[in-house]
Amino acid sequence: MQVYQSPYVTLEVVPENQLIKVIWSPETVTMTDDIFKAELTKYAEIAEQYHPHFSFIDTSAFAMTVIPETQEWVQENIHPRSLKAGIQKFAYMVSKDFFSQVSIEQTMEDADAMFITKYFDNQQDAINWLLHK
Repeated sequence: MQVYQSPYVTLEVVPENQLIKVIWSPETVTMTDDIFKAELTKYAEIAEQYHPHFSFIDTSAFAMTVIPETQEWVQENIHPRSLKAGIQKFAYMVSKDFFSQVSIEQTMEDADAMFITKYFDNQQDAINWLLHK
C-alpha cells in the first residue's frame, strides 16, 4: 500500500512481508540536499510507524549525486532510526547513473555493521533475496 508520494519518491509498505519499498523518480535530477534529507526523514518516520524488517530501494531512476556531507548526515540520522525501527536488510536496485550509484554505495558503506545490504539489477531478484534468504 502506498503511504507517501512526492515528485521525488514513492513509499510503499507491504505489512504481510514486513517490507518497505522506496521508489525514487527521475525528478531526483532536480532534488536538493535539503529535499533529499526531508524525503529520507519521511522514510524513517514510516519505518518507525510500520516496523518493517526489509527495505527495497529502487534507485534505478535516481539521478542525484549524494555529496559526502549528506552521506554522513544519512549515516548519523537515518541509519540509526532504521535500525531501531527493525530494518535488518536493504536491497537496492542500482542506478543507471554511475555517479549516483557510487554515492549511494558510499552512503551505505558504514552501515555494513548494522544492516545486510546487496545491490541488484532486477527487482524480483531483490525482493526474493530480501524475503527468502
